[in-house]
Amino acid sequence: MLTFLMSGLIHDMIYILPMLMKEIKFIFPFITVWFLIISIGILLSEYLRINFNKTSLLFRPIFHLGFLVSTFILTKYIDLAIG
Repeated sequence: MLTFLMSGLIHDMIYILPMLMKEIKFIFPFITVWFLIISIGILLSEYLRINFNKTSLLFRPIFHLGFLVSTFILTKYIDLAIG
């Protein structure tokens, strides 16, 4: 989880720092929060022992893409609720 948070924070710094140089205001760390939600989902799936090894190779990317899209949408809703 810490790796995801650090990676998200580094990605966010690319656009947060230039924006803070122009005007000091709260900027939602979107990628950091998104990566945090992804890592929580991964840890939860490991805890629940969810395994896609027996799933068709055709459907595995669809499941993974669906997971990423749903976590992105959740992060966007959090951003809109805060902002």
